[in-house]
Amino acid sequence: MLKRFIAHTVLANIFMAQPAFAEPADKDPDIVPLSDYDFPACTDKRGEEVAYLRADKIPVHPYVMQAGARYVETDPISKPAIFYEHAFFEDLASVARDFSFAHECYHLSSGDAIRAYEHKKEHGYYKNREDHQVIEDKADCHATGRLKNEFGYTAKDLDVVEEAIDLMDSNDHTERMQKIRLCFKNGGPA
Repeated sequence: MLKRFIAHTVLANIFMAQPAFAEPADKDPDIVPLSDYDFPACTDKRGEEVAYLRADKIPVHPYVMQAGARYVETDPISKPAIFYEHAFFEDLASVARDFSFAHECYHLSSGDAIRAYEHKKEHGYYKNREDHQVIEDKADCHATGRLKNEFGYTAKDLDVVEEAIDLMDSNDHTERMQKIRLCFKNGGPA
């Protein structure tokens, strides 16, 4: 009897409650539902096409916060993917999505991700890389170059990127945004 009551209550809440995904009246017109969003083209260093996968649907990769470059198969290392948190990206403007996904794409296309997996395969752990910040700066600069040169965004659009970066964590991003704006001005990496 208790099971029947719980099932009835759950079904009633599903069908009678307001949908959690209803669009507010002041919905930002720059925010396209992810179902209608064109994910940026991406290939890894070996030329393999990168898939975009919802992190919440893949329990094997629980450590993705907002987005992360990964390989689905590790023996052999193959099937490059960018895992992303659907709920986080659903509410972002396209410029912020494009920046984040282009940033993660760089990790795959530059070979950073595969080198990390090769190190783990050989040594049993991911190397704590001393050049981590340099790699992240390069990923930001490449993503910024794509925003300007491939996607046609303007310098003003970087304000939206900055807001999204602030949502991702609470650290001070002043220096990061200065580097991003400089890369944008220069049209990407030198």
